[in-house]
Amino acid sequence: MSEETRERYSQVSWQDIIDFRNLVVHEYFRIDFAIVWLIVEKELPSLRSEIQLMLEEIAL
Repeated sequence: MSEETRERYSQVSWQDIIDFRNLVVHEYFRIDFAIVWLIVEKELPSLRSEIQLMLEEIAL
C-alpha cells in the first residue's frame, strides 16, 4: 500500500497487518495457531468490510 492510501484509510491497522505478514513469512515457527484463528474470527470480518468500502470508493 502506498503511504497515501495508508493515510487516507488510517482507521485500518496497517502496521499490525504488516507485522502479522512478517511473522507468518519470516518467523512461521513462532506462530500460535490458536491466535491466528482468533484473528481470523475477530479481526478479519472488520478488515474485509473496510477493504470493501475502499474498493467501492476506488470504483467511483
